[in-house]
Amino acid sequence: MKRKNIFGWAVATIALFMSGITNAQIQEKQQLLNFGLGLGSNYSVSGFKTTMPPLEASYEVMIKEKISVGGFIGMSSFKSEFNIGTLSSTTKYNYFNIGALANYHFVNDVTWNVYVGARLGYTSSSVKDESNYDFEEFLESKNTDVKSSGFLIATNVGARYHLSEKLALYSELGYGITIFRVGVSLKL
Repeated sequence: MKRKNIFGWAVATIALFMSGITNAQIQEKQQLLNFGLGLGSNYSVSGFKTTMPPLEASYEVMIKEKISVGGFIGMSSFKSEFNIGTLSSTTKYNYFNIGALANYHFVNDVTWNVYVGARLGYTSSSVKDESNYDFEEFLESKNTDVKSSGFLIATNVGARYHLSEKLALYSELGYGITIFRVGVSLKL
């Protein structure tokens, strides 16, 4: 029953957005709100379990015909666990990025929007290890909590396919909370 309701709402929402397909081109002073899901991560490796998938939200405003500026925020969490007999360890990894972005839109027509961009911001990561075996000769505690942060400089290339005047699907390749993102763009 819930799947039918969700499917019905999704179809109704897409139909509503597609009803105004007159001009999907992004004009000067228009704003975009993007919600993306990361596929592949800069931070995890094989064998890790995702506790929160790489998620990113961004906001853009067209300040010139081909230039947009805005901000982004992204986060992700992973963990690894192992148990050998009575020995066990759980390590949790959390990542957070926030900053400003600028994109140059070299294709901006009714159907497609293709762009390259740069990002400047702040990145933070934390690792927490909870083990039941003795690390004391190497560490002062069995539980380790490590935090790190720094300056983020990144580039990206992306494309949007406009489904309607207000709704587009996008994909981006570049450094962020993940290397490859797919998502939805809403024109405000």
